[in-house]
Amino acid sequence: MRGSLTRSVAGRLSPAARRRVRRATDRALAPIGSVRGVRTDEPVVALTYDDGPEPGETELVLDALAEAGAHATFFQLVYRAEQHPDLVRRVVAAGHEVALHGIDHTRLTTLPAADVARLVAAGKRRLEAVAGRPVRLFRPAYGSQTLRTYAAARRAGLDVVVWGPYAEDWRDGSAAVTRALLAGLRARSYRALSVTELRTHGRAHRTAWFRP
Repeated sequence: MRGSLTRSVAGRLSPAARRRVRRATDRALAPIGSVRGVRTDEPVVALTYDDGPEPGETELVLDALAEAGAHATFFQLVYRAEQHPDLVRRVVAAGHEVALHGIDHTRLTTLPAADVARLVAAGKRRLEAVAGRPVRLFRPAYGSQTLRTYAAARRAGLDVVVWGPYAEDWRDGSAAVTRALLAGLRARSYRALSVTELRTHGRAHRTAWFRP
């Protein structure tokens, strides 16, 4: 009932009013906010990919990024990374960032707190073993997050990253969408970076991102 009431009230606000409410909420909850972008005056953006590595697709994405001299962050599933360590190593060797998306695609908000803590910590450790370098970022499956799952990620030494605009690349293939996106960015003189690289260009924008 509370959620329905909240949506009803929000629905009566103008778009400008909703933006003001969101900005105020984000400022108030910044200590527990998830990274959603970076405030910068430079023409740079972060590219991110979820759910891989996927043989036959990840290689093509890497080729497209290499052709454009672009970098990206790959939020990977541990079970796939362990099945295809060669692809993980290729991502790292090309200068991209490897980050955690989960051991699998389980919605962590459905699990007991002890299980969430164990799975996030184990996922970080196992992905680091495959990648051969520290893993510092986490994007929850489905974008589902509660204060409990957020706290588990932070205790594991992970910063939570959500998303802004996204392309439905599963409809047309990640490589094709990547090439089209990079061409559009290049036409506007934008550079594509990993999340960590982008954060060196300004101040992270954190948002109160909690949804089941």
